[in-house]
Amino acid sequence: GDSGFYNTSVTSVRIPNTVTEIKNYAFQATRGLTELIIPDSVTKIGESAFYKASGLRSITLSQNITEIARDTFNQCTNLESVIIPANVKTVKQGAFFGCSSLETISVLSTNVTLETESIPTTVATVYGYEGSTAQTYCTNTGISFSALTVTSIEIPSEFLEQIYLIDGELVPFDITATYNNNMTETVPVKADMVTGFDTDTARENATATVTYGEKTAEFIYTVVLCMDHDYDNGFCTVCGDEDPNYVPPVNPDTGDNFLANALLIAGLGLLGVAFI
Repeated sequence: GDSGFYNTSVTSVRIPNTVTEIKNYAFQATRGLTELIIPDSVTKIGESAFYKASGLRSITLSQNITEIARDTFNQCTNLESVIIPANVKTVKQGAFFGCSSLETISVLSTNVTLETESIPTTVATVYGYEGSTAQTYCTNTGISFSALTVTSIEIPSEFLEQIYLIDGELVPFDITATYNNNMTETVPVKADMVTGFDTDTARENATATVTYGEKTAEFIYTVVLCMDHDYDNGFCTVCGDEDPNYVPPVNPDTGDNFLANALLIAGLGLLGVAFI
């Protein structure tokens, strides 16, 4: 409820993913809490929820909140950095006022309303997107603004080498993008992000390139006619590949190899040798 941890020395709190709201003043004036992860189940954080939480250095916000209420983190004097998620539409007055140790605030929405004194002028740098309302706010208040840019992308190791069937579609996978504010983001790879990917014909060790934020990463792929061979009499019935473990049957009476004899007879027939 409201003021749940008010003025306590609690040092560790785990918020379960069944919680949907953090009430007004819930962590106000806590002294021992240094970091907190707010799960994505939370959709609302009340006013002054962390007001004067003097020990708080790191906070991870839910991706599903749409507002940072009035005075939510006011006077959190040891808070060092904050990432405001893309779904946040409004940051209310005084939300981060008095956060004198703030080095960076990253604003992931291009169109967020930042009310008066929502971000302290003492913050070293605000990261955001070019042309965003965050950039306009910084221009009007004299706060240093830096455009968010991708510095590298990484493909998970299990997707660096892939096998596809003929005419197969790109298997969905995610990449990890790292930004110039040291933030990382998990990005689903879409077909229009990939070049050099073609499953029209069989190929081996082909290279495809993923591009995101002007950064690229490559993966290797092979295109085959079939994944699981269906061998019959030494050959795959799907693609025609030879069974490497096939042993031709042997005539139990003579010990001769049926297949070898058949091939020999067929060859002699082509040479015009008559059999009597």
